[in-house]
Amino acid sequence: MKGSGMHLFGESLRTAFLCGTHCFLAPNGRKAEVESALLLVNLGLARKANRHPGCWIQFHPITQLFGKIRGGLVPTTAAVNGVMRTGNPSVYSDHLWASAFLVFGFKSEPPAVQLKAVDMVLFIKKTALPLAVDSFMSFSRCGSALELLKVCTNVLEEVEKSYASRMQDWSRGSLCWRKKLQPNHRVDELVWQEVTLLKATLLETRAKLLLRGGLFDTGEELCRTCISIRTVMLGHGHAQTLAAQETLAKLVRYRSKI
Repeated sequence: MKGSGMHLFGESLRTAFLCGTHCFLAPNGRKAEVESALLLVNLGLARKANRHPGCWIQFHPITQLFGKIRGGLVPTTAAVNGVMRTGNPSVYSDHLWASAFLVFGFKSEPPAVQLKAVDMVLFIKKTALPLAVDSFMSFSRCGSALELLKVCTNVLEEVEKSYASRMQDWSRGSLCWRKKLQPNHRVDELVWQEVTLLKATLLETRAKLLLRGGLFDTGEELCRTCISIRTVMLGHGHAQTLAAQETLAKLVRYRSKI
């Protein structure tokens, strides 16, 4: 029992280091994680918060400070990974915004978490994009939502340039070198396509939100760029290309009425 208790205490401290100021464990979370969180509450290192279904705990300031001193980048990275699993921006918007600041930086603060291209695509798809749309539609945080989408677009453009340059270097290499790197090149190409199509989705989303906000000229420009990308990547008759064309038609129609 003593060894089991020490293991549980270790799990509790690990949970504290990985969660930052708050921690949420889903109702179907692992039993060990829930027990670790509740042990922290019993030890006075955290308190339980009855906010939503599941197990929410808030850490004591001393616990937070100790976690920051001993944790390094591990807590921030784990926090971002945890947020990507939670979803539901209307319920966890504060945590999602915090994770966005960790990934993209805030004002003069540089990003605290460096994600690989594949993980960045996943983060934007599952966290940043739904957060921006929900913030705009549910909370009327129009400026913040549009800025978040713009930041996501800029980040993807940098990733896109990196992959495009890498594939260009690959195509210029010797035939022997190309054969050797063919599997990696295929992966790079697929990631580049995913990044480019996600950028088109961000552009279309920004155009739709600008349509609602009455900024038709800017929305039209973004939408045309989206259509150009999808036409090249997917074709003229693809459903996503046609959807963007419908959005463009609305922007043009509303602008003509001004």
